[in-house]
Amino acid sequence: DALPDVVTIKEFASDALPTQVALTKRDVDDLLRDLRSAAHGKIRVEERDPSADTAAANDAQRLGVRPVQFNVVGRSSLQVKQGYFGLAIQYEGRKQAIGYVNETDDLEYQLATAIQSLTRPSKPAIALYDMATGPGVTFQILKTQLDKSYDVRALTLADTTQPAADVKTAVIIGGPDSVPPPVRARFAAMFQRGGSALFLVNGMHPSTQEPVAYTRPVGWNQVIAPFGVSVVPDLAYDLVSSELVPMPSPAGQVLSRYPLFIDAHTSGQSVVNRQIDNVLLTWASTVDTTAKSPYERTPLYVTTRDAGILTGTASISPGRDFPQDSLGVRLLG
Repeated sequence: DALPDVVTIKEFASDALPTQVALTKRDVDDLLRDLRSAAHGKIRVEERDPSADTAAANDAQRLGVRPVQFNVVGRSSLQVKQGYFGLAIQYEGRKQAIGYVNETDDLEYQLATAIQSLTRPSKPAIALYDMATGPGVTFQILKTQLDKSYDVRALTLADTTQPAADVKTAVIIGGPDSVPPPVRARFAAMFQRGGSALFLVNGMHPSTQEPVAYTRPVGWNQVIAPFGVSVVPDLAYDLVSSELVPMPSPAGQVLSRYPLFIDAHTSGQSVVNRQIDNVLLTWASTVDTTAKSPYERTPLYVTTRDAGILTGTASISPGRDFPQDSLGVRLLG
């Protein structure tokens, strides 16, 4: 969509950048040039050198771009120098900053997200239910990123107003053993008006006291049942595509595969994740889509053919033996 007014992107870069950073800057300059051309005058790009200009340094500080330390390698020496390489995006008194451009792989996405967030008259609303459990489990990074682009509203089962009529998406993390009927009705109403939900739940819960996981009812299955989808009370493991974790041995720490930390593969069947080839899923349950439903169900992530499941009360110790019978591809999302 056309931008409503001019967006200013300020590139703060020191003149004498290390070689590798200078190469990154060249890619950034190419991207900014393409964005400016595609915006037909609605994106203005300014380049300033805070290392040589006090006014530019003050502007960078005000906009959230601060100096960083660079390692400069010479023929026989290593020097640490201070410099700038960041971006600030401004629109009608609002601003966002990318304090340091380390790489350009997702820079276009970061800029597009920032521009969209700044130029929207209001942020779309999403509801967030967070009851994450498990050792060291936190979703703070997800929350921080959502806050940049959305009006994030906390969702509780006792709240009789959420998801409200203007909420089109809900993000569900963890959950109770059962979801009360009024909550199920509110979700059904959201789905009927075209809303959607992302469920990050599993059917077994790791203990915080010992290396075991226990089966628990998946309350949110009552909400997604009309779609012919349910989260199974099990734990998937993959003997081939899994993460390496440190394990004790007589020779000290060694890296060994932990089949419960699955490196899941995209199914390639949806535009949602077609370009995200792999995702790490820890202590993940499988998803059942065999129930009859009028809705089309598209798998997103799967295991390899060397995957199995654990049920009941199961040891999740990295050193345990994992059954090698009844292996096959498992659907994880």
